[in-house]
Amino acid sequence: MRVRLGRMMAAVAIVLSIASTSCTVPLPLERAGALDTLGIPDLGAARRTVMFHTGFESVGDIGSSHVTPQSETTRHGLTSEKVHTGTLAHKGWLTGVAPTVPEVDGPNHRGYPTIHLGNLGGECRDACLVELWVWIDVTLVPGQWLSVGTFTADTSNQWLPVVTVNVGSDGTLSVFHVPSHGMAEREFQTTAPFPMRRWVRVSTYIDLRPDGAIATWQDGTLTSAARIEGTTGTLQQVHFGLYAPPDLLSGVIYNDDLTIWHLDP
Repeated sequence: MRVRLGRMMAAVAIVLSIASTSCTVPLPLERAGALDTLGIPDLGAARRTVMFHTGFESVGDIGSSHVTPQSETTRHGLTSEKVHTGTLAHKGWLTGVAPTVPEVDGPNHRGYPTIHLGNLGGECRDACLVELWVWIDVTLVPGQWLSVGTFTADTSNQWLPVVTVNVGSDGTLSVFHVPSHGMAEREFQTTAPFPMRRWVRVSTYIDLRPDGAIATWQDGTLTSAARIEGTTGTLQQVHFGLYAPPDLLSGVIYNDDLTIWHLDP
């Protein structure tokens, strides 16, 4: 069974599933010297407040946030095919068909709901921790990538600048657009491959204040960390799902159990 994410999103009431469940409890994250260099605190000891949680059980969870349109190349929706917990998860997939016209929100493939935090109870000020369970099956060649998460302080539909967490053609989970847009200068980067065709817990610390930082982990193991420059200090919008370059024509990604915490100062 597949439930399409469509125009009805805008008319559905906001449902924030922030009940006390196991998926809203952060699990241990590896500590490394690069995190001290970047000023990233001990996340195991940090106080946190849930800003947003969804198990992708309802199309209403994102309220009136934008949903990318379906196309002949890029599709997405809620599905029971593969779930981490609950009944449904979000699936984004490429059909294998080269588009006869450019993607509507192109040039990149986009198959996801956005999450506009300002419309869902408030932006995430200062530092935030984001955890998402991800299942990916994709083969990448040099120059290709699949984005696991995109973060911005921009409240408009321009999404500039952004910071992303990607699986690149080298197969590793990496932060990108760091410290500034279009750059990839990192304080730490693993060479361990991102596991395919199984559920992986992807955790991301992000602080968009001036001289902020980002770090990401897979199943609790640190994979990438970097400085962030030139942003406002408030995480306003995020998206996950399927985001990939136009020359990638096949691949699938499932998302489940997303939680965004504000880290209390």
